[in-house]
Amino acid sequence: MMFDRRLIKNFDFALLLAVLVITAIGVSMIYSSTYRLSGAGSLYYLRQLYWLGLGLLVLLVVISFDYRELVKLGYLFYLGSLLLLLLPLLRNSGEARRWLEIGFFRFQPSELAKITTLLALTQYVYDRSSPFRTLKDMTIPLTIIIIPVGLILVEPDLGTTLVFFPMLLSVLYLAGMPLRYLFFFITPLLSVLLSLSLWYWLPFLAVLLAIIYLNRVNLFEGALVFGVNLATGIATPILWNFLKDYQKNRLLVFLNPERDPLGAGYNIIQSKIAIGSGGMWGKGFLNGTQTQLNFLPEQHTDFIFSILGEEGGFFWALVLLGLYSFLCLRALDIAAQAKDDRGSLLAAGITGLFLLHIFINIGMTIGIMPVTGLPLPFMSYGGTALLSNLILIGLLENIRMRRFETRR
Repeated sequence: MMFDRRLIKNFDFALLLAVLVITAIGVSMIYSSTYRLSGAGSLYYLRQLYWLGLGLLVLLVVISFDYRELVKLGYLFYLGSLLLLLLPLLRNSGEARRWLEIGFFRFQPSELAKITTLLALTQYVYDRSSPFRTLKDMTIPLTIIIIPVGLILVEPDLGTTLVFFPMLLSVLYLAGMPLRYLFFFITPLLSVLLSLSLWYWLPFLAVLLAIIYLNRVNLFEGALVFGVNLATGIATPILWNFLKDYQKNRLLVFLNPERDPLGAGYNIIQSKIAIGSGGMWGKGFLNGTQTQLNFLPEQHTDFIFSILGEEGGFFWALVLLGLYSFLCLRALDIAAQAKDDRGSLLAAGITGLFLLHIFINIGMTIGIMPVTGLPLPFMSYGGTALLSNLILIGLLENIRMRRFETRR
């Protein structure tokens, strides 16, 4: 299909510029955290630039196709990504199960699965003739999410699975799902957290019963919600024993990093020191002591915000947060002004993905969220993540460019 050059007038150059500025900051922080390394370790920033170039080419390809046609192929893309998720599981156990290697090309199928799952979810919600009004209506959308989540958990990669659920909630909210049902959807997570203490969990169950009664939820759905929360709270202490030791430590040190200051709590403690020592204006590029003396592990990936906080200080951290706020608000504006429901649903899901990534990554560097390994969009080193994020930006641009076309 020939690309209509008239669509360029609606291209959001400000959105792309914000993304490129964030990426430039990220590349500079990657350079700062690795330039003292020897050999291939010092070339991480160059690899990130190569992925940026590839990502921009893919972005151009994405905007060349009508997003409505891409959504129509959502189920096909979804099935393909499930097959790709299965392939690493056939390999030996270990972290290699998260990756696929084709020649010199190495990527994470889970990053692609986020995009294809969103396309499939958008297509299902768009095709549905009746509104989403009950918990039963959530069955198929939840199934679409659960299948890739289950495969990713087996890898194991707990952090990546978290981003699927805000995507689901964003799409269902736009599809008309009442807020009370969206609340019921997240109550099992609250039960997991609160079941660590009966003094918190039992009052929570009482409040949940009151909400169910006051909202006049029918007997079956009310019993289902309460039963799931009751079962979740009871099962949590049992399932705790099945977690791997490093997963237990991550959760425990989130509550108290000093519990293991030289082990699982080390990252969080060093991250807080790095960010706090930056002050208002920072220590200067390449002058961060926590960074340059390698006190901070995973500097160029999970904890890259800590480098910015130390070397750029509060000022540059605020600049980055401002750029992220602009990106997310722009995505919401694209969702609000999309030509059809497909565009609105897709843009809302993309917004949910970005928001959770940003909140969890920055939250874990300052100690308000557990360490999950989620990268900071456009900042953290990682070619597959950068490529998938640029595809999402391409979809946003695609939706905006075509909002004045005749409805199909």
